[in-house]
Amino acid sequence: MAEWASNRAMKYLLVVLSCIFPVAVYADLPELTSEEIIQQLNHPKPKLRGIKTRSLVAAPKIEMRGLSRIRYTEDNQEIKEFVYLPVKQVAAHVNLNIEFDSNSYRIREGSYQALNALGEALNNNKLVDKNFYINGHTDADGSEQNNLQLSLKRALAVRYFLIVNHRIAENRLRLSGYGEGKPLVANTTPRNKQLNRRVEIVLR
Repeated sequence: MAEWASNRAMKYLLVVLSCIFPVAVYADLPELTSEEIIQQLNHPKPKLRGIKTRSLVAAPKIEMRGLSRIRYTEDNQEIKEFVYLPVKQVAAHVNLNIEFDSNSYRIREGSYQALNALGEALNNNKLVDKNFYINGHTDADGSEQNNLQLSLKRALAVRYFLIVNHRIAENRLRLSGYGEGKPLVANTTPRNKQLNRRVEIVLR
């Protein structure tokens, strides 16, 4: 009886402490199967319709943000440009938590499973005729210029993996590196920074 009362008191104490000192909960990027990736990418592009007026069609209200990115042109020339993009991704997309060595574009073996799932998805009949962007992203550590270059090299590493291991045609995959410009969450904790170091696959 005394032991039961003690256990109940301990549980009550833990509940009280959890209310006073809440534990931070992080939403990690999920490990997606190839089927789940197909579901997220197999959507038509959204039609951004304007608002009709008497004589004009007003542009749709979408919050845009200006930022720098580095991309490859069709003739494989690397260029830096300033672009305006929606703050929230509007196209069909999936974010993958692909881990790299620190300040490197070498993919860690622990991320091969996620990339193999992506490769299987892109070869599926539902996606095999579609083209995609591979967008690299980093956290805010380091200089902006270095992060732009690093994010593009990481996107390039992902494309190379898909071409070599899953025979994805190179012309289906375009590359962009956004550096630290489009974080999912604030770069305030090690966990948040890990979430922002990601590769985003977007329907084009």
